[in-house]
Amino acid sequence: MAVLPVRFATIRQAGLAGKILLVDECHAYDPYMHEEMAALLRFHAAMGGSAILLSATLTQSVRHKLTMAFREGLHHEGGEALSSTAYPLVTLVARAGVEELPCAPRPGLRRDIAVRCLADGQAVMVAASNAARQGAAVAWVRNTVDDVIATAKLMAQEGTAVTVFHARFAMVDRLAIERDVLARFGRDGDDTVRAGVLVASQVIEQSLDLDFDVLFTDLAPMDLIIQRAGRLRRHERHGRPVDREEVWVLSPEPVDDPDPQWLARLLPGTAAVYRDPALLWRTARVLQRVGRICTPDNIRALIEEAGDDRMVPPGLMAASDEARGKGWAARGAASRNVLNYATGYAPDGALWERDVSTPTRLEERPYVTVRLAVIRDGQVLPWAVLKDSSLAPPEVLRRAWALSEISVARHSLAACAVPAVWAGAVMTARAAWSRWEREDETQFLLLLLDEGEDGMEGRGYDEKGKEIVIRYDQQYGLQMLPVS
Repeated sequence: MAVLPVRFATIRQAGLAGKILLVDECHAYDPYMHEEMAALLRFHAAMGGSAILLSATLTQSVRHKLTMAFREGLHHEGGEALSSTAYPLVTLVARAGVEELPCAPRPGLRRDIAVRCLADGQAVMVAASNAARQGAAVAWVRNTVDDVIATAKLMAQEGTAVTVFHARFAMVDRLAIERDVLARFGRDGDDTVRAGVLVASQVIEQSLDLDFDVLFTDLAPMDLIIQRAGRLRRHERHGRPVDREEVWVLSPEPVDDPDPQWLARLLPGTAAVYRDPALLWRTARVLQRVGRICTPDNIRALIEEAGDDRMVPPGLMAASDEARGKGWAARGAASRNVLNYATGYAPDGALWERDVSTPTRLEERPYVTVRLAVIRDGQVLPWAVLKDSSLAPPEVLRRAWALSEISVARHSLAACAVPAVWAGAVMTARAAWSRWEREDETQFLLLLLDEGEDGMEGRGYDEKGKEIVIRYDQQYGLQMLPVS
C-alpha cells in the first residue's frame, strides 16, 4: 500500500525507508501484483532500503523485471540482461552493478522425484486409497474447493479415511484443521497416525511444512507443481510404507494438436482457475517427456520451458491470447494505479480522489465475506461461539465474528436470505458490528438453521438471482447447492 494512492501512503513509505524488506514466495504474484512489487522496489531502493526476495521457482523474465526495477530506484537503469541459468542462484543488485552468484545446494537437499501422469480421475482415487491402506500419508492437491469436497465425499463413501482442508471454512475451523494437519503430517508427525488421505486445495502448496509419503496433484502451472512436489518426503523418516519418490499428476494427454476443450474436458475447474490452457499444456508436455523433477539439476529448465509462451498449439491459441490479453490489461491497470517516484505529486500522477478505491489486488472475480451465525437462546451469535464459549461475552464478540468469516466468490453467493421471524435478532446482532462493517455491501451475515446429518443450512441467492441452499459443516466446509 506504500506505492498506492491511499491514505497514509507517505507514512508507510517512511516506515519502510532504510529498512530491509523481506519478501517470501515472490513468484506467487499475478500480473497486477508484479507491477506493484516492481513499483515498491523502485521506491524502496530510492529511499535507501535493501530487499531480499526469496523464490524457488522464479522465471528468468520475472527475475529480470524485479532486478531492473530496483536498479531504476538506484538511478542505474539499463545494463546487461541476466544470463545465468544456475540453480540455486543468488542475484545481487547494487549501485556497482548486478552480480549472479551460483550456489551449491545444502547437503541432503538433492531430490530425484519421478512424475507419473494419469488422465483418469478414478484411477488417481484408487491409487490414493490403496496407498493409504498400506499405511502411507497421502495428499491430493485439487485446484478448486468444489473438487476437493466432491473427491473427499467419494473417497469416504469407499471407506477411505479422508481429511479435508481448503479456504472455505470459517476461520475458527480452518485454524483448527491447520493445527491438526501440521500435527499429523508435519515434521514431528507421529508415524502411528499418519496413514490416511488429505484432500486439499492450494492452501498446502506453500508455507506449511508438511511431509507426505505419496503425493497426487491436479495439473497446474510448472512452478506450482514443483512447489507441491516439495511436500513429498520432505523430512528424513525411517521405514516409510511406500519406498519411492513419485508424484502423480492428473492431466489430459498432452497431444500434439489439442482442441479448445483439451483441459476443460477432464478438469473443468482447473480450466476456470488457470485461464491459459497453453501454459498447462506445455507443463504437461514437459513433465511427460522428462518424467522427473530433479532438484537442483533440471528445475530451471522445467520452469523456463513450460513458461515459453512462444509455443502455443492452434487449438489453444484463442484462450491463450485471451489470458495474455487480460494479463496485459492487469499490468496496465496497475501502472495507472501505482505511484510514480519520478512524478511525485504532479497533477499527471496517480489519482487521489476520495471516492476512488485503489485495490492491492485486481480480482477478476469479486469476493464477499460471509459471517456464519447461529441461533442460541433466541439470540443471533457468531459460529465461533459454538467452538469456544469464552468468545460469547459482548466484549469479545468482535473477535468471534472475525473467526466466523469465510471468503466466497460473489458469482456463487450474492446475497443471504434471512427468515422474517429472525430479522429483528439479525439486526440486533449487526448493530454490534463497527460502522464500516455494517455499511460494507460485501459483508454478509448467513444465518444457519436446520441442523441435521449433513450440517447446518441457510438460504441465499447467486449472482443471477437463483435461490441456493448454503450448507456448512466442520468436515467439508461451506457448500452452495441448488434448491431441490
